[in-house]
Amino acid sequence: MDYITFKTKLFEYLDVQIDTLGDKIYFKVGNSVYIDDELLMFDNEEMEKLFFSLPNYKQEENYFLESNTSFELFLTSSDIRRPPRYYYSPIEVEDNTSNINYRIDGISDVATFYLLYKRIEEMVHPGYDTLMYFKDMDSRKRRVGRLEQVEFEQDRKYESFLTYLSNRITPYYFSLKIISNEHKDINEFKQYKDSFIFTYIYSKHRPIIEAENLNKISDERRSYGGKPFEMEAPKRRYDPFIIEYYRQASESSDPFIQFISYYHILEYFYDEIFNKKLIEDLMNKITHPDFSYRNTSKIKELAYFSHKRLTGFGEDGQGNELESLKFVLKEYVRPIELRKRLTELKQDPDYYQNKRVDFSNGPGISFSDEEGIYITLAKRIYFTRNSLIHSKSNRKSQTYRVNIHKDILRNEIPLLEAVSELVILNSSEIL
Repeated sequence: MDYITFKTKLFEYLDVQIDTLGDKIYFKVGNSVYIDDELLMFDNEEMEKLFFSLPNYKQEENYFLESNTSFELFLTSSDIRRPPRYYYSPIEVEDNTSNINYRIDGISDVATFYLLYKRIEEMVHPGYDTLMYFKDMDSRKRRVGRLEQVEFEQDRKYESFLTYLSNRITPYYFSLKIISNEHKDINEFKQYKDSFIFTYIYSKHRPIIEAENLNKISDERRSYGGKPFEMEAPKRRYDPFIIEYYRQASESSDPFIQFISYYHILEYFYDEIFNKKLIEDLMNKITHPDFSYRNTSKIKELAYFSHKRLTGFGEDGQGNELESLKFVLKEYVRPIELRKRLTELKQDPDYYQNKRVDFSNGPGISFSDEEGIYITLAKRIYFTRNSLIHSKSNRKSQTYRVNIHKDILRNEIPLLEAVSELVILNSSEIL
């Protein structure tokens, strides 16, 4: 895509009619809710320079690199009552020892240009994957006042076209910028970023919320198109404790909270099902025709069975968690139902067979192995839970790191959701 095509498509995207071309193009924002006669200037020279510098830019995860001396981390907000525009206050800190400048303020024009370019690129080459932030930009664009080309007036003040779009269309209003006088690689910039975030939170007692991975593909799993909503009255009674966990998971967008909330539903039944299974197995053994209390070898077998099953059973009465999880899954989850529910949630079941959980070593699961699936499914869930809960310096490779593993964990949520729903349904009673 050449610069002329980009500029033409950009104006089409913004629904802008260009009557006269020039080195600088001036606009008035119609029906502006901010100020009267908001005026903008599109600088061809500036935009063209940014366009031809695209090969120098690098964007990964939630950060943007204009060069090897400039790092920009996109920020968002966790408070729906205070959007990102009002969540942060501009701040600038200078490290004269390391020659590093830290700054929180509006995202740069260069980053704005790059995000716009990626959106236009997807329009020109529709085969590209649709990224999540494209939808956000499209939604914001519809709320922007109509741009009308006007003649230049000497005594009027004109805002930069890119700055205006940065404030109105781009999905991130603030960013953390780290500028170095010397060349730095990405790992060095990330170390500076982590150090600044800790110092900021420690000093201001306010969080810094990093944006999600910008390269995340649009997730249509929850989109059911234009189908009318249909729902029947409840026919079953559910345990209020686990419904609270289920509601908590549904309300959160954080995969960590979602995973732990769904896991609590499974954990709720551990002791009940573990003890039930233990008693059933013991009853089967002592009522078997081959068993005799006069046969010492049979008594030893029974004692060994009980000891082995109760290994890891604490004084508080809680049984072995991995074994308990396996029993809960066998009690309430049928592989064919799990596969069906994953499909209804628009998640490919084969993902969980072909992909391990990298950060927890959670194994793949085979839906065709009706017995073995309970072992591998229990391990996948439990190993991942341990990676979320525990943090040990000698097991860093198996510890969940939110900035690295968040998208991997997010892929596990449909599995936990489907498993939890089957446990809720199959443990319920008819009203």
